[in-house]
Amino acid sequence: MKITFAVVVWAMGVAFVSLGTARGAGEARAPATFMYILMVDMIGPAANSLWAATAAPTLSDQDWVRVKQSTTRLSESAPSVSFGGTTTGDIERAKSSAWTSWAAKFTDKVSLAANAVERRDRMALVAAADDLLEVCEGCHVAFPQTVR
Repeated sequence: MKITFAVVVWAMGVAFVSLGTARGAGEARAPATFMYILMVDMIGPAANSLWAATAAPTLSDQDWVRVKQSTTRLSESAPSVSFGGTTTGDIERAKSSAWTSWAAKFTDKVSLAANAVERRDRMALVAAADDLLEVCEGCHVAFPQTVR
């Protein structure tokens, strides 16, 4: 039986939410949600690595390998972004046209970045990474509660 990336991420999210609830029993802080964990553990590090690489004046063979790993991780995360999460609020948010629009933009820009990496086209990679940054910032403004 093949386990998909989305199922693994979902299971990790459930585990971390459970741990967060147990650890923070005395705190007034809400437990981490599926989307928060996805952003902090998967998307954030991969996107930051991509953006850091595009800020470098040149990319070595090793840099291209790292950028490919980052775009692969982002590509693998895209279905989970579209899924939206596990709580009632997450599920409702994921049904909204705004969420589906941002998720589609995320998928599109990640695909452009991955294609640029395959071609080793630094100019296209920088453009795609810049566009991805705009999508990420726009979505975080539209849905600030998903990153807390």
